[in-house]
Amino acid sequence: MNIKSLNNYCESIFELLSIPMIIYHSKTGKILNGYFFDNAFSDLMINNPKITNRYLGTSLFNTQHNISFYISDDNIAFGAVKDKSSDLSLYIGPCLLADPNEQMMHSMLTRSNSPFRKNPNKYYEMIYNYIKKLPRFTINRFLWLLSFTGNYLNHDAPDPETFYQASMSKNRIDIAENKLDDNVSSTFFDVEKHASVIEELKALILNGSPDSVVELWNENGMEIIYEPLKQTGWEDQLRYAKNMFLMFISDVSSSLIQHNISRVQIHNITSRLMNDVESCIIVQQIEAVYRSAIIELTELVRTVNMEGKTANVLVHKAINYIHDHINEPILSEDIAENAGISTGYLSVLFNREMKMKISDYINIQKIAVAESLLINTDAEIIDISSYLSFSSQSHFNNIFKKVTGITPLKYRRLHLEKTSR
Repeated sequence: MNIKSLNNYCESIFELLSIPMIIYHSKTGKILNGYFFDNAFSDLMINNPKITNRYLGTSLFNTQHNISFYISDDNIAFGAVKDKSSDLSLYIGPCLLADPNEQMMHSMLTRSNSPFRKNPNKYYEMIYNYIKKLPRFTINRFLWLLSFTGNYLNHDAPDPETFYQASMSKNRIDIAENKLDDNVSSTFFDVEKHASVIEELKALILNGSPDSVVELWNENGMEIIYEPLKQTGWEDQLRYAKNMFLMFISDVSSSLIQHNISRVQIHNITSRLMNDVESCIIVQQIEAVYRSAIIELTELVRTVNMEGKTANVLVHKAINYIHDHINEPILSEDIAENAGISTGYLSVLFNREMKMKISDYINIQKIAVAESLLINTDAEIIDISSYLSFSSQSHFNNIFKKVTGITPLKYRRLHLEKTSR
């Protein structure tokens, strides 16, 4: 592969995945080109052989493999791929496998084999700021990138985007006894579990709680994207992942309309999100579109819920706190402390603006989430009670009946009878 093709590949991968890359000679370690987030770090790496030679050159490779990788004790991953047809190689990374912290930086800059150990303070700020910008990878995703790059280089593919689609079913390689399988496997896809997580996401979106919906996404987002790909039978995995997103956004939009959210507002957000997902050229990009979708739609619900209810900033802040902590025990003292006022003053303000006690408002919002979970999931009532931090199932039943007029069990049965007709 020639240098022009390698440059085109690096430019594409850097744009797609924000991965720093260096093109260099395998035998000498001489750098030919580099792709970095900022010029200062680029100059440091490219113009300082004492630093770069620690990572580049023949020592990266052994006789059995054309791919080498290193995952440091600081949870930072580096890798290199050799082009079999030339003396050119790619250095890939660093990729961050954990959040940067003081301990990580100190270890990186001062350990015995660090090129920065003689004067760590000189580089600390620049490298720390750079590392904070690095892409967050899982180990498997980092190994996938090395495998993908190795396949690309050694098949002389026309361009990265086209090759990605063709390589999904062939993306297997042994890397120093670590075997990387492609993303598609025959593992069983649990449809009911997948639907349950989607419904829980919808419930939190409809509650207008951005922090809670992001927390749930962080725990389950990758499964929502990748689990359906295990048992699709589709050759075009990217197209299937896009279709799954379009179904998700359509489902959420229908729920928002049923809760009297403006069709125009929903359309303005979802049409842009659908354009964003269609422009994705690898499955990994779709995660960012999902994340934007749940945050923006949750914020939309919150804004609509606030309109016309209160003009008081402190009460607005109290309501925000309640929605952000809807699945936790919520005390008036904590709400007041967050708003910077006394509990008594908060009670007076809330009663005046919302025409109800703050405890009643909390219960109404928790029961709204419970209603959605009862209708849209198979979760046990005791689990819903626990999820919403009620002190006991009997307490949950009493509050539910107080708000809705019926028990949770009867609420679920009535809904099932209605839908079975």
